[in-house]
Amino acid sequence: AVEVIYNKENRKKVMALALFAGEIMLRNGAETYRVEDTVRRICVSRRLHHVSAFVTPTVIMLGDDRNDGYTFMKRIEKRSTNLERVSLANAISRDFVEERLTVEEAGLRLREISSQNSYSVKTRILWCGIASSMFAYLFGGGIADMLCGLLISSLATALSFVLDDWDMNQFLLHVVCSLMIACLAVLAYVSGLGKNLDMIIAASIMPLLPGFSLTNGIRDFIAGDLMSGSSRVFEALHIAVAIAISIGFVLGLFYRFGGLR
Repeated sequence: AVEVIYNKENRKKVMALALFAGEIMLRNGAETYRVEDTVRRICVSRRLHHVSAFVTPTVIMLGDDRNDGYTFMKRIEKRSTNLERVSLANAISRDFVEERLTVEEAGLRLREISSQNSYSVKTRILWCGIASSMFAYLFGGGIADMLCGLLISSLATALSFVLDDWDMNQFLLHVVCSLMIACLAVLAYVSGLGKNLDMIIAASIMPLLPGFSLTNGIRDFIAGDLMSGSSRVFEALHIAVAIAISIGFVLGLFYRFGGLR
């Protein structure tokens, strides 16, 4: 049977559980409307019918406007992409809604998901490099361009992890990584290691492109979340601008002073 939630302490536990599930999903790349829906379903499943959820890419607010006026808020400072965690958190919320888990059991499983290790940094760097190098081939480059793309994109991914650990903001992070990519790509081309400068750069910047943010922003727009959609699309655009300016700046210098033709 559904746990009867009448006293204040139990209502707070359910709302805290809903907030925690929403935090895990939003922090790992879930769309805004999906987070709001999950939070509401968790609360309604325990007869909290007057709970309202408001979610943006950087904050979750959850309030009860009928009983005690409880309001919970969680600031999301760092976001990444880990769809496995999103799927697992969503599965736990469904089990909770379908009465297969108690509040304590669901909270324990969510904490396990939150603390579980993702792929190692070395693994992520390796596969980012391999995946990026394939784009050089798709765009018409040769084996030499693929190898250059693999090396440069791997170095750029490693640098992005280091800068992220230093809490550098995303705009500057993409500027620095893009500057490094452009410089290394030009040096590879000038030294004869690569045959096509455009293919090397196009492959190497793939890990930096904000395709996921743009896709989620458009999906939020379609779902009617105009604030979240605008935020995500603007985020994607300002990252794209950072990459374009950095690459263009380096190429402009080398074409003017470095002898590139």
